[in-house]
Amino acid sequence: PAGAARCGASEVDGSSGSLNPAGASHRANLERVRRAIATSVREFCDAHVGHEFHAQELRDYVARVHPTAPASADRILRDLRQRGDVRYVLVSRSKSLYRVEWCK
Repeated sequence: PAGAARCGASEVDGSSGSLNPAGASHRANLERVRRAIATSVREFCDAHVGHEFHAQELRDYVARVHPTAPASADRILRDLRQRGDVRYVLVSRSKSLYRVEWCK
């Protein structure tokens, strides 16, 4: 993805021009967490193919395994859809109700 760190890359600190390996480490940690959450979201979707679910059910499922910000599961679900890994439809926006059509 654009702006993603390459393996072993460091971030340049804009104030002094010095390398900031902590920035690369932080991005690597965020990517590790994203992958872990994505695995849980895929598992949830795989178990719900053809069924409806409320967004809170997905958040609760992911939170049992990965204590994260509540919107993280939602963000990862959208990311998986954009990547073509999951297909779902929004049944009711007001009820946050979705239906999984398929999951890779």
